[in-house]
Amino acid sequence: AKRIVKSDRVYMYQFRMNNKQPSLNSGAGAWKPHRDYDFWHGMDGMKCPESVAIFHILVSENTVENGAVYLCDASNNEDIQPNTNCGKSWKDGFQEDLKYTLAQDRVKAWPMHTPMVGRVGDIFVMHSLTWHYSKQNNTDDSRILCTCVFNSCDNAPFPLKEKRPEFVVHPENKFVF
Repeated sequence: AKRIVKSDRVYMYQFRMNNKQPSLNSGAGAWKPHRDYDFWHGMDGMKCPESVAIFHILVSENTVENGAVYLCDASNNEDIQPNTNCGKSWKDGFQEDLKYTLAQDRVKAWPMHTPMVGRVGDIFVMHSLTWHYSKQNNTDDSRILCTCVFNSCDNAPFPLKEKRPEFVVHPENKFVF
């Protein structure tokens, strides 16, 4: 993480488990295209997207069928502004109708989409400005992904009026490596 963000000191900014339940016959479970930095900047006050390292650790096998995350390859190199809904709650980052998204036609037109598929223990590193999404889990088993986000101590978020709960994000550098 230190090498990726080019910093001598990083801290655990966010840790989350993504458990995508089977969605057979429900029609639910797909996540709209989004990028994580928009939430961290708009809801937490994070300053710089290049000072963040995102590691995805596969806790279960991730396949196209069980709702793997798809990356819009090299989208972090394009200045694409997100669509923003009017939600003001911290929960808007955890619902299928996300606060910051990318129009479906823009995603469909993107030249290359790579699914994050692999075996238990595989690790993927993603830039915080990479647009990504997932489809439904069309299997009988959950798809589990662990995400560890490290931020440079020099990139601590600026204070906002309303902070998200600490179980969502650690804006202060309490866990320095």
